Amino acid sequence: VLYRVDTEYYGEPYEVVDRYELGRFITPYGINLTLGDDGFTWVYDVTDYAPLLQDSVHLSAGNWQELMEMTFVMIEGTPERDVLKIENIWNGSFGLSSFDQTVAPKTIPLESNAEMWRLKTRTTGHGFGHDQVNCAEFCNKDHSVMINGVTRYVWELWNECSNNPLYPQGGTWVYDRAGWCPGDKVLTYDHELTSYIPDEATDVELDYNYETWDNWGNYVLETQLISYSAPNFELDAALEDVLAPNDWEYYGRFNPICDNPIVRIKNRGSSPITSLIIKYGVQGGDDWYYEWNGVLDFLETEDIVLPPFNWQSADSSQKFIASIHCVNGYEDEYSLNDIFRTDFILPPVYDSIIVCEIATNARGVDNSYYLTNENGDTLYSRDILGNNVTYRDTFILDPGCYVFKLNDLGNNGMSWWAAQNEGNGYVTFRKFGSGFYNFFYSDWHEVPSQSGGDFGEGIIHHFTISHPLGEGAIKTPPEAPEPCEKFYAAVKPATPLQRDKLQVDVYPNPTDRTAYFTTNINGEYELHLYDLIGQEVRRVSRITSRSFALDKGELPNGIYIYEIRQAGQPVASGKLAIQ
Repeated sequence: VLYRVDTEYYGEPYEVVDRYELGRFITPYGINLTLGDDGFTWVYDVTDYAPLLQDSVHLSAGNWQELMEMTFVMIEGTPERDVLKIENIWNGSFGLSSFDQTVAPKTIPLESNAEMWRLKTRTTGHGFGHDQVNCAEFCNKDHSVMINGVTRYVWELWNECSNNPLYPQGGTWVYDRAGWCPGDKVLTYDHELTSYIPDEATDVELDYNYETWDNWGNYVLETQLISYSAPNFELDAALEDVLAPNDWEYYGRFNPICDNPIVRIKNRGSSPITSLIIKYGVQGGDDWYYEWNGVLDFLETEDIVLPPFNWQSADSSQKFIASIHCVNGYEDEYSLNDIFRTDFILPPVYDSIIVCEIATNARGVDNSYYLTNENGDTLYSRDILGNNVTYRDTFILDPGCYVFKLNDLGNNGMSWWAAQNEGNGYVTFRKFGSGFYNFFYSDWHEVPSQSGGDFGEGIIHHFTISHPLGEGAIKTPPEAPEPCEKFYAAVKPATPLQRDKLQVDVYPNPTDRTAYFTTNINGEYELHLYDLIGQEVRRVSRITSRSFALDKGELPNGIYIYEIRQAGQPVASGKLAIQ
C-alpha cells in the first residue's frame, strides 16, 4: 500500500517571491576527469546582488553530478557605487523559432533616486537541429541590446573552449560553444546604460536581439536591470587581481612564471585615470616600481605586464605583493583596494642541457614551438612539423628564466579521443644522457615523463636553468619614485567641465567607415584620437556643432582612444573600434 504525503517546502516565512540568478556554471565533462585532492575553484563577483543576500534567503544550484562547495567571501569596504534596486527583465529558456515574440521589447520605469544604470545579461546556447549552422549550441551569432530604439551594444556570443583552465576533460570539451564551455563560468556582460538615458527620463525601453532567425535550439537568458547611486569616489584606482604569479589553478595555463608579473587595475572613481605607479615584489625582497600611463574611464579595467624583477626573497613565504600609488599625481582617495597579495609556486629547475622530444601525430602541421628567454628573445623554434615524425632538439642554455610554448592550430592537442584519425603525439623534456624531467601540462596535475596530449590549444611552461627562482643573476632595483606630494584630501583634481551632465554618443561603434559623435557640449571643443601606445593619430579642432562625423580615412583597423577637450581641459573620453 502506497500513501501519498504532500510536503509544503515553501511557506511562511520562506515563500518564494522572486528568483534571481547570481551566476551560471556548466559542469565539466567527467569521463576520466580528475581534479586532484583539493578540487578546482571558480570565483564569482556578486557585489551587484548584495542587497538580495540579506536576512534569510533560499539558495539553490541545479547540479546533480559533482560534489561542490559554495563559500561567500564578504569584503568589507565601500563599493564603487551603491545598488538601489535589482529587477529581472527577461529570464528563462527561449526557443529560437519564437525568440522575437517571447523576448519582446520592454519599457521599464526608472528608480526615481537612481543616477546610473546597468543591464546584466547572461546567455548560453543549447540544442541544435538539422540546419547548417547547428544553432544554438554550436553557432556563433551576434547578440545586441537596444536602448530606446537604438542599438548600443553588439557582441559575438562565442566562447573558445580549447583554452579552458580546467583540462583535460572527457567528451568534446575543446569544441567552441555559444556562451559557455564545459567546466567553466558563464560570462556575464555588464552593459552600462547611463549615458544613453536622458536626464529627465522616467522610463527606458530595452530590447534584446540576436543576429538571425533559426528553427532549432534555445537560448537560456537571464537579465537584470541594476539601479545605482552616483559613484562613491572621484579618484579611486583599484588593484583588482594578480594574474601571475598566482597559484590559483584557474590561472594554471600560464603559471607558475619566472618572468613578467601581470596585474589588473580598475578605475572605480568618476574621474578618468591617466597615470599611476605600481609597486611590486616578493615578500621580504626589494621594492620595484612601474609607472603606467593611459586613459582608463569609470569601471574600465586593464591588464598590465610588469617588467622582470628580482624574485629573491628574504623569507620562504613565496608571496607576491603589488600595490597602487600616486594616481594622476595624487594620493588615491580610497586606499582599501590598493594592494593585492598572492601565493605562488616555483617553476621547475633543469640542467643547462635539455633534449626536447616531440612526437607529432597525423596533423603535425598544426604544431609549432618556441623557446624564449625572460626578455622575449626566441632562442629555439620549429614552426613546420611533419606528420608522424619524432623530433629531438638539444637546448644549451645559460642560467636564467625560460618559457617554452607549444601551439596547436587545430585546438585539440596532440592526442584526443574524438580525433582518432589523427593518432597520438606527445612532448617531453629529456635529461642529457638519460632520464626525463617531469613536464607539467597543468600546474595542478603533474604527469611524469611527458605531457598529456589532450591539452587543447597549447602549453606554456616556465622553468629556470641551474638555480631555483631568485638565486641567479641579480638585477639592480630601481630607485623609489619621489613621494606623491599632492594629497587628495587637501587638493582635489580639477573637475572636468560639464562632467556631471556631459553625454557623448558614438554610433556605430565598432565602425568600418564613419563614426558619428553626438554630444550636449555648449561652445567650441575639439577631438583628439590616440592609438593604444598613446600617439595622436587624428585631431578635429574648432567643433561648434553638437554632432559631427569622423571618417576612418587611412587609419588602420584597431582600437583607439578618443578624448574631447574644451578650453584645453579633457571633458570626455572613450574607446572607438575601427574594423
